[in-house]
Amino acid sequence: MRFAAPRLRIGQPIVKKCNISSLVQETHPTSTIATKTVQRPAQSSFRPHIIFLKGPLGTINGFLRAQRRRHEDQAMWNRLILLNKYGPHHQSLLANSLLDPSDSYWRSIASSPNIYDALQRLVADRYLTFVDHPLLPGAESLYAESDSRPRSLPTWLTLHLITNRVSTPRHATLALDLALNQLERTKPAYQFPMLLLAIHRLQVYSQGKYLLEHLDGILKVESSTPEFHFNELLAVCSRLPKDETARAILEKILNRMSHLSIQINPHIASRLAIHRLAYPELAQYLPSKVRISQDWGRAYRPHYHVSRHPMGVLRRRRTGRMARLNITQALQMLTRGNSAGLRLDPYEWSTLITAIGRDTSVDADTMRAFWLKIQAYRGNKMDIVTQTAMMDAFRQRNQYDDALKVWDRILKTTGSIDRRALTAAVMSYCATSRYKEAFETMDAFAFKDYLPAEDNPSWPMAKAQWVESRGRVKLDTAIVNGFMDRLNRGGRPDVVFKLWDVMEKYYGVWPDGITMAILLDSARRASLIDPTIELALGQLGIFNPLKQFWAQKRLPETPSVAISQMLETPPESGFWHGDWAFITARVIFRDAVLGNWPHLQAIPCPVGTYTPTTISDRLWVTKDPAPELRWPTIIPIDKTFHAYIFLLGWNELQAEIPLALAWMREMGIKPLHKTLCAALMYFGEVSRLPPLFESFELRKGQEYGGDYGKLRRWIADWVGESALPSEDAVAAYRRGNGQQTMRWYGRKY
Repeated sequence: MRFAAPRLRIGQPIVKKCNISSLVQETHPTSTIATKTVQRPAQSSFRPHIIFLKGPLGTINGFLRAQRRRHEDQAMWNRLILLNKYGPHHQSLLANSLLDPSDSYWRSIASSPNIYDALQRLVADRYLTFVDHPLLPGAESLYAESDSRPRSLPTWLTLHLITNRVSTPRHATLALDLALNQLERTKPAYQFPMLLLAIHRLQVYSQGKYLLEHLDGILKVESSTPEFHFNELLAVCSRLPKDETARAILEKILNRMSHLSIQINPHIASRLAIHRLAYPELAQYLPSKVRISQDWGRAYRPHYHVSRHPMGVLRRRRTGRMARLNITQALQMLTRGNSAGLRLDPYEWSTLITAIGRDTSVDADTMRAFWLKIQAYRGNKMDIVTQTAMMDAFRQRNQYDDALKVWDRILKTTGSIDRRALTAAVMSYCATSRYKEAFETMDAFAFKDYLPAEDNPSWPMAKAQWVESRGRVKLDTAIVNGFMDRLNRGGRPDVVFKLWDVMEKYYGVWPDGITMAILLDSARRASLIDPTIELALGQLGIFNPLKQFWAQKRLPETPSVAISQMLETPPESGFWHGDWAFITARVIFRDAVLGNWPHLQAIPCPVGTYTPTTISDRLWVTKDPAPELRWPTIIPIDKTFHAYIFLLGWNELQAEIPLALAWMREMGIKPLHKTLCAALMYFGEVSRLPPLFESFELRKGQEYGGDYGKLRRWIADWVGESALPSEDAVAAYRRGNGQQTMRWYGRKY
């Protein structure tokens, strides 16, 4: 029973706001209340609501509010929304204003646990009759000896039972039966909405076959706003499981809309793209992709609040003025002091701020003035969602100091920090080179699922209590990748290595192909750290007898404390786990590739120059260890192989470059142009013939000889002659981009 225990308290102001007292007298469609004129929405402001809000309850709420906006007689929908949100027991607040004694009976019916119990009582009390109904047997016998007709139900009660008292597939079919039973006794303005609510209940419980049996009669019901109602009906039915029943339902609806000359909304047409491919017979009713794109742009380009990116803005559209609001008008309203007209909820504030932040015509001073105006207007009522949108807008415009000021305000606001706010704060700290504060901020709000070390004094009796008390935000791979990339570009590859070691067991984040690319580039950058004794010995090729001593240098066992201490001092060396960083990174890459794709071990080198002995001296090992399946989540991409080839060439392992290209070809990864340039540049340093021989071959019209020429011909056979970099392109890459910064790409920060 959903409303037995209300979650929120409702007071008299809410009752007055919803104007429920004007509804308690409404019992029959022939009452003295005049039918209000329904205004048809304009073409540019139309947008369905059911398809955009997730979840069965959210979609119903969106549809109810959409109906309220489209009817001047809003009292009915206000009462239904209130019942849906708070429960019928709050109607006791209106006991003193009830004029009809039967209203207490309707409230008791509304309090029934489900629609089946409510219908049983209504049938027994002779308010309803069903003929040959399988779930209500013998109900028609109540009227067999009497000529009396059953009394009609209040419209709000019928809508309430259909909307809020359905919890099983059987209840869903009863909801449609009740709607059809009361159709003739309901005002015309509420007939089609009532059927839509019942159809939505059928869709939630996948009762498409029952809907198909009654669809012909439903489509004949007249609607005061056919464009809105039929598009809503199409949106609901598009959620049915994709089978022959759904195809038949959609075909009948589209045929009826075509007969009535009702235009299909571009949003719904886009949603039906999968149905177009699955059922070609529906394509004749749907607009083409070009038409959808044109309609979408023509209808929504001028309105910033209908951007595809923000969430649920139109479901809160309150005034016609806000429906046509753009950035310039919003700024003018705030500047002139007319901010009282901006009656926005957190979603709309977030959308408005995001749109202004992305507008390049708004300068930094205007953004600051806009933020100050919002603070003056909302004061202490500003929520974390609005402040997060403002912080993210400042960060995207490279106003990092302003973003961090907003972050300080967020920390003083009551509420929980979400992933978007944490990401914006961490990236803003990194942009100002405050890596220690960035890590401590991320660590303070991160959810950690691990067993801490013995040196952690805050370990309680239960692990669950410790985890719950330490963090709330579950980190994802994107935020860890962004932080590692900032550390790498900031000259802290040693911290990147430490994060790689602890990201799985400490934060529960698994690496992906982008993480692997950042790690490989960090290993390349590690050789650029200021020389130390061990690094100098390694660069001279002298075996370092003290390697194990440095490898055993101990840090605190708790990763948070260890990384914070590392960020307090500059990097000491480019070693990782007692070896050069590129050696460890190479082993990890080989484990990720050969461990996940074992058949690649049998792929031969395309030019025949790679042998394990060619690199044994360079790596101080006799042979490569057998690959292990340790990184199942790493799926290499073109950027990953580019970083690996760059690492090989940087550390004089050019003999492995052709083999890496052979792995890419076998895995079906298309190489980037710069990847081929880097491979040819580094491999040509050790495999090109002397210039005298090359000029002689070119003079005779022969192709390049040696392994370099073989590799070029092999690449041309792979990607084609047109995609093969020319010698001029390789030379230009060597001059300008040979040592370029490896940029991370992925989710935009």
